[in-house]
This record gives sequence, structure tokens and C-alpha cells, in this order.
Amino acid sequence: MPREQATEYFSGQGILYLAENLNEVPQGYLDVGNAPELSIAHEVSKFEKKESRSGSRLLAFSQITEKKGNITITCDSWHTDNLKKLLQAAVTEKAAGAVTGDIITARLGKVVPLSNMKVSAVIVKNEAGSTTYVLDDNYTVNTETGTIYFMTDAEQTAASAVASIAEGDGIIVTYTRAAQDEIATFGEAEQEYSLMFEGLNTARDNEPVLVLAHRVKISPAKTLALINDETGTLQIEGQILATTIGSKYVTIRKL
Repeated sequence: MPREQATEYFSGQGILYLAENLNEVPQGYLDVGNAPELSIAHEVSKFEKKESRSGSRLLAFSQITEKKGNITITCDSWHTDNLKKLLQAAVTEKAAGAVTGDIITARLGKVVPLSNMKVSAVIVKNEAGSTTYVLDDNYTVNTETGTIYFMTDAEQTAASAVASIAEGDGIIVTYTRAAQDEIATFGEAEQEYSLMFEGLNTARDNEPVLVLAHRVKISPAKTLALINDETGTLQIEGQILATTIGSKYVTIRKL
């Protein structure tokens, strides 16, 4: 009897990296943070021919006509660089500093966002700049999110406001903002990446394994889980493309 080959189990953990590709050359890999799920699926399309002689239409010929690779990632980290990659986003980095001309429209009894979050030293005036309105007499501010609630006529009267804000008034707001990022989804063109998994096989005493998907096109995250009872994740899918150098899809290195 032939000797049975020992079963080699695999249970993976490790670090997932993405690198921007330039002419199929990765420009340095960045750790995407904790990724609890990573899977690669291979798929083929076939041309099949059935015989027409036996009355049973038996399969007489089969040929692979197409090869595909797909990748699925669950990512825990909402780091700005991840959101940029995984949402095809344009990122504007805003330094801390003064904002002197944020013009908004008053909507009484409603909340209106400023152009920045994490604000302080907020001053609210009419659009002409001739009247300064009073906090808690005319409006309230959520300084963390950078939003202003404009009090209703009745609320302003009850607070004995000296000057009142009317519905639809133009308002100019000056304030100081903290350093922050603004992320605009679909703000950038589709980018090609190289993926690297620096893995450990925990079923074999953390034996190392390295997996490279040389060319990957990532589809934007389908959902952003903004309200839930657990930490939100980014669910990512992508296609693996063939390289023109060596015709590689995925390379696995193991001991």
C-alpha cells in the first residue's frame, strides 16, 4: 500500500498589507490594521462539448477558457488611509487654525453643520457682521461635531435675546478648528494595488507563510456600519488581475 501523506492543517492569522501599484510595481506596503477575515477565491469558465451519438449526451470535451481570482477582506481599522483606499476617497488634510468666514443659513429649530468639526471660540454674527448673537440666547453649539442649533422664535424670546435670528438669515461664523481629515467618497479614480499577507499558521506552531496577490482592483466598501452594537467593519471585495510580468495571479510561499 502507498504510504499515506500526513495531513497539513492551516489556521491563519497575520498582517495584511496593501501597496499602490505603479506599472505593476508595488510602491511599498502599508499595514491595514486588524483584518479578521481574508479569503481568495479562484474561478474558471469552461467550454464544454457533449457528444451526439449515444443518446446520453455525455461530456466529450472540456476546455478552460477563462481564469479569475477574487478577494474578500473584512477590515476593522477606520484609519484615514484605509478609508481612502477602500472608498476610492479624496482626502483633504486640514491643519488646526482659525476659520474666519464660514457662511451658513439659519434654520430655526434645526441643526446646521459648519465646514469643520472640533471647534472652539465660536462667534456667530449676522451676514453683515454688525450684530453678534449670544450663545444660549440665539443658538447652541456642539463643539465636538461642529454643528449649530438655531433656537426657535419662542426659545429666543424665552431666553430674552436682545437680537433675534430669523428663519433663512445669512449667518457668518468664525471659530478655531482642530486638525482633521475630510474624506470624500468616490473622490478619486480607481487605483490598482498589490496585496501581501504576512501570515502565521497557528495549526503548525505559527509557521510563517507569505501570500502575494500582485495586481488587485478593489471595489469600494459596500457598507459603512455606522450604528451597531459592535465595532464597525469594512467589507471589501476585489478582483485579482494577471500580471504581464511572469503571468502570475497569486504567489504562496511556505516552508
